[in-house]
Amino acid sequence: MDTVGRHASGVLQTASRRPPLSRRSLLAALGGTAALGALAGCGVPAAYVAPGDRAVADESARDNKLTWANWPLYIDTDNDDPGHRSTGRDLIVISDWMCARYVRLGWVQEMDRARQPNVARYLDPLLRTPAFDKGRRFTVPWQSGITGIAYNRRALGREIRAVSDLWAEDLKGRVTLLSGLDESFALLMQGDGVDITRWTADDFHRACDQVERQVRRGQIRRFTGNDYTKDLVSGDVLACQAYSGDVIQLQADNPDIRFVVPEEGAELWSDSLMIPDRARHKANAERLIDYYYAPEAAARLAAWVNYVCPVPAAREVLAAAEDKDTAALAGHPLIFPDSGMRRRLAVARDITSAERPEFTRRWNGIVGF
Repeated sequence: MDTVGRHASGVLQTASRRPPLSRRSLLAALGGTAALGALAGCGVPAAYVAPGDRAVADESARDNKLTWANWPLYIDTDNDDPGHRSTGRDLIVISDWMCARYVRLGWVQEMDRARQPNVARYLDPLLRTPAFDKGRRFTVPWQSGITGIAYNRRALGREIRAVSDLWAEDLKGRVTLLSGLDESFALLMQGDGVDITRWTADDFHRACDQVERQVRRGQIRRFTGNDYTKDLVSGDVLACQAYSGDVIQLQADNPDIRFVVPEEGAELWSDSLMIPDRARHKANAERLIDYYYAPEAAARLAAWVNYVCPVPAAREVLAAAEDKDTAALAGHPLIFPDSGMRRRLAVARDITSAERPEFTRRWNGIVGF
């Protein structure tokens, strides 16, 4: 997962290979909270790190490099340097639900916005104030995505507009939901009219009740990781809970596959950049983050990865591209959501450490973990 490089300009150059698991599901597969609990039971000191213990001497001024842990194929790579090396980390990218734990436990350092004028100016307003990091003091979105519904329009023969459409009789046994608790719960609650920025335990259990009913009646074929794409392509599934970035790739081969942000709304999530405690090149990491928030750099990255761009100003850069296919990306609503879609997107409140054991037991019991 790590990539590292050196360049005279100070801009990190990277290369990568495809991982076997998705970035949003790897930590869930490793056990998330259970893994942290196991460490606590093995004589590891208390997890919280006090602010005074997070920093070490910064070597950025004399050592023009940094080491960055990110997901392969999630970085615009340097074609002239295909190496793949791994050392310690100055910069990491993980999903916001796990970022919330890092921030809460004090495992990451507050960034110096004086070194990040592009972040301050260009960060999408929709992403500025997640519940777990008000003001984005510790995290900066790398790329974002939408959890919504994908379906095969030709095979189904009709449109899907709402979460409740998944429970229609003509979809019985042809629907999948995401198996990961953090990936799935928000959209399901939105289907019940819940404001996911302030959802409650009652909202969560009501959504679980609904899913249990659909499991009993045979509506849901199975619960999936990112392998839902294979079911959708093969035709075994006609509609599924899905990530926007995946669907853009599927549409390249099958334009009948559609992605919908339901009428009730969808979850906007991010994989975010953080600077770990005791990073030895903190200033370099802050500069690199800010580099990617310049609209020109953000546009190049958006053209490469095709996720929701956290820098709306990059849209104008892409629109002016000479290459037609590149310029067309400026109008793609799953890279730059239009105003109507933006009104239906929300960043979910994260599951707290107190809530997680109960909610995990409830959800895993439904999924069959």
